[in-house]
Amino acid sequence: MWQTKSNNDPMPYHITVDMHKENTLSVFEYIPRQDSYTTGMIKDYQLFLSNNPNSWGQPVATGTWESNHEAKIISFKETNARYFKLVALSEVKGRKVITAANLRFWNNDFKASTGVENVLVQPKNNLDIWAVGKNIKINKLSGKANVYIVDLAGRLMLNKVVHQQDNTIQTSLKNGIYIVTVLLKSGELISKKVIVR
Repeated sequence: MWQTKSNNDPMPYHITVDMHKENTLSVFEYIPRQDSYTTGMIKDYQLFLSNNPNSWGQPVATGTWESNHEAKIISFKETNARYFKLVALSEVKGRKVITAANLRFWNNDFKASTGVENVLVQPKNNLDIWAVGKNIKINKLSGKANVYIVDLAGRLMLNKVVHQQDNTIQTSLKNGIYIVTVLLKSGELISKKVIVR
């Protein structure tokens, strides 16, 4: 889990990351801490993208996140950038600390952007995820996990807690391509593209 240093400096706080190459980006995920605490969860935010770390321009996304452990997924106009800056304008309880279990970008082909390994929690699990008709099947799941399904426009179509014995998720998805992301209790993320027919 990433966390800012404890201090009494006023908000906002931010994290700036060099992805080491220009990426085409359109979807961003912020995964809050996955333990029993809410300390450091971002409430109000701004997201900036740039190819110059000294010039950011206007944010590509702004908003307010709810105080819970669910993944926060935002979509924006497709943008080419090497650097990103996530600005936390406030914390859910007004505390002067920010935390994150994971930060991740996607493009319209839903390939994870590269160069942010210092932020990402690398998955150690290899789940089997596939579509059977309108249903999504997940094998090799241990314990419980949060499952998020997004379409190619970055819209959240389903958000559900599943357990080891519930390896089939019934959906009403239309035919198309979707990304299924499984968030484990450890904070690890496993994402796979599925085709619903």
